[in-house]
Amino acid sequence: MTEEISHHIFLIESNAGLQDRIERLITQLPGYTVSAFSTASDALAALKETRGKGVSLIISSYRMPKMPGDEVLQNAREISGKSERMLISDVSDINTVISAVNTADIHACLLLPFSDTDLIQQVQNACRRYRSMTKQENLTRVTQRQNRQLFKLANALKAIDEKEVSDIANRKTVIKRLNTKLQALVDAEPQSFISSVEDFLEKAGAKLDPQGLLDQWEKLEAWLYPMFSKWVDDPNDPLIKTGYSQIASSSTIDPDAKKCAAELLLPLLEICCSGYPDLAVPDETVSVKGKGFLEEHLELSLNQDRTMAHVTPKVALPEIVTVDHVKDYLGKNYIISGVCDDQKLSAFLGRARSEKGVGEPFVIAEGKPPKLPQDAKIRYHFQRDYQKAGRIRDDGTIDFTDRGDIPFVKSGTLLAQKVFPIAGEPGVSVTGEEIPVPDPQDMAFAAGAGAQMSEDGSTIHAQSDGQPHLDALGNISVFEELKITGDIGFETGNIDFKGNLVVTGTVKEGFSVRAASLTCQQVEGAEVILTGDLHCSDGIVDATLVNVQGIIQAKYINNSKIESFGDLIVQKEIIDSDIQISGELKNSSGTILSSQISSKMGIEGGRIGTDVAKESRLTVGVDTYVKQLLTKAEKDLDQVFKQMARLGGAVSELDGSTQKLHEQISTFAQTQDLAQQELESYLEKKEEMLTTGHENIPQEMASKIGSLENRILKTKEEIELEFERLDEIGEQMAEKKEQVRALESSVVTLESHKNKLLELARKKPSVPRVTVSQKIYPGTLIFGPNSSLKLKEIQHRCRIEEIKHQGDDLAAYEMQVIQL
Repeated sequence: MTEEISHHIFLIESNAGLQDRIERLITQLPGYTVSAFSTASDALAALKETRGKGVSLIISSYRMPKMPGDEVLQNAREISGKSERMLISDVSDINTVISAVNTADIHACLLLPFSDTDLIQQVQNACRRYRSMTKQENLTRVTQRQNRQLFKLANALKAIDEKEVSDIANRKTVIKRLNTKLQALVDAEPQSFISSVEDFLEKAGAKLDPQGLLDQWEKLEAWLYPMFSKWVDDPNDPLIKTGYSQIASSSTIDPDAKKCAAELLLPLLEICCSGYPDLAVPDETVSVKGKGFLEEHLELSLNQDRTMAHVTPKVALPEIVTVDHVKDYLGKNYIISGVCDDQKLSAFLGRARSEKGVGEPFVIAEGKPPKLPQDAKIRYHFQRDYQKAGRIRDDGTIDFTDRGDIPFVKSGTLLAQKVFPIAGEPGVSVTGEEIPVPDPQDMAFAAGAGAQMSEDGSTIHAQSDGQPHLDALGNISVFEELKITGDIGFETGNIDFKGNLVVTGTVKEGFSVRAASLTCQQVEGAEVILTGDLHCSDGIVDATLVNVQGIIQAKYINNSKIESFGDLIVQKEIIDSDIQISGELKNSSGTILSSQISSKMGIEGGRIGTDVAKESRLTVGVDTYVKQLLTKAEKDLDQVFKQMARLGGAVSELDGSTQKLHEQISTFAQTQDLAQQELESYLEKKEEMLTTGHENIPQEMASKIGSLENRILKTKEEIELEFERLDEIGEQMAEKKEQVRALESSVVTLESHKNKLLELARKKPSVPRVTVSQKIYPGTLIFGPNSSLKLKEIQHRCRIEEIKHQGDDLAAYEMQVIQL
């Protein structure tokens, strides 16, 4: 069987993007877990709590606030000396690396920027070293312990062997003497030999009842012990005239006496048999220590979360039951955690031995209940759902002039407060199992245009006067309102306005609008992207894309692509359109023709299809829009990580080039230095010759001096050229590193966007239902999360809903048509 390997890693990194990247890469490895910290103090405190137990590797960034990385790892070494230590450092910060090697005794260094492969290889190598070291230490410790145990065992066996030889000889002597005395007693007075417990009590003048047995117990024990000892040595000896089963089953004996005899005689029999493990207790005996005996007397029950165990006496317990018996009973029922102390158990036994204690539950064990997490909460200080539905005019258009009182805030106004989530604590059941708790749910909380978040991230205030706005992804903004009289077309151009836009005319074909919300007469062949709501008095026609985070309300939709996180309300027809929404489609008085619609919270339709129209495809209970966005976010993240890997490889190549250039510069410098020394030597000789009267310098010396001067000059030029190349590479590396930092920022943004989408998906319930107020035609395709249906005949006033059928092992789903 393959050995399961697990490694726990402490990651200390203040850069959130880099921390997330490292944690994601490591946790993808089977058996690897990560505890990530943004500050050194938190990490060291957590390390002290664990005392480094089970921590395979400690990774620290070289640049941490308040404490450099080498100092962090030095402190970590003092706490957990056995853990591997790795420093993440920049190429330029060589002093930190040297300090970490000297003071923290690091085992590995990872240079920024690094590739995913480099990180994984370094981590796996470090964890392999840690595992090899711990296995070697464990093996050494086990070997030493086994050697000590073997030595003690050898001495003990030697002593036992000597004692056994002596005991066997003494026992044979005693048995021989007892046999002689007993045989003489039987031969001399056969009529007076006591053949049963009943006979013994009768001769002692005591009754065969619980009190009689207790009164005569010492004498009875002195009589029975030799008898049982003899029986143990020779079970076929005729001395035993009456067996235990005969005594226990005798019809003349009082039932209470039978019970008491069983409870008193069994311990004695067990004592006698203790030196003979091959002898078994007779089948008909009832063990006080056995699980079955106390189960006949006690009822054990656990509460729903198994954090409390009760025992309830069914009948009064006999006096023979002790605290140890109860503990054995609990252990055999796997009650091992939170068992009450001996004093409380003794008090329980005192009550349980009387009739008053029968039927009275007693809390015999209490585990640790789990502490549930507290989800994040946001308190909004402005009205969010202030708008009324538009009034439908006689011609079918919608009047949005009276939408309710629009909230208005001044700069500095508190807009919202966040209560941060609090993690729960796992519990422990009375059976010793951990009771897990879920992670708390966080909530998106961000400041958009015209708003500012506090440094601690707990409050958002208005930065300007205007209308407060909350979008579907949790962004809080303050917008102004812009009113345009007429159409959006060639006179206005495309509109990009961070506020609420009111247009009295139409958004014309070929133009686009980006705003918080839009109120207009009609959207005609345009592109509209909003963080709020869209209200059209007429309809949406030939729109290339309408992407809205809030609610969309229109008279009709024709040949358009619609995407929204909110509800879609349409009074009349929806024709030839592609619609994806996270909310509900409300079209109870309209018509749906030849369209593909996905609505997570269900569809309300009036008439769906006709005899001649192309069938519609309806998906309910599934948020295909959010799924597409999540898929895109994952792809974008993957692309970013690939770009970071490519940049990391490019930086590594540049770093290699830098090292080669440094080597070349060093070689040139050595060549220049040697040439300079040789030149100075020749110049000294030349000076000496001139001072001693030589008028002409030898041609060979002059030629050598000229050659050395040329070599020095050429080497100098080569060195300057190499330094220029170094500068160019340095600029390229700086540019690449800046690109890496930008990509790391993109990772943070994309991860935040993905988390907001997941939160939005959790908020919206899945409603796999199509409600038809008039009729739905054959051929219409309806898809739910787990089933689908193609209508074969026309249906009137009905509800088509996905139903779950739960079987013994599996659940089956079916789309059912239910008549209204």
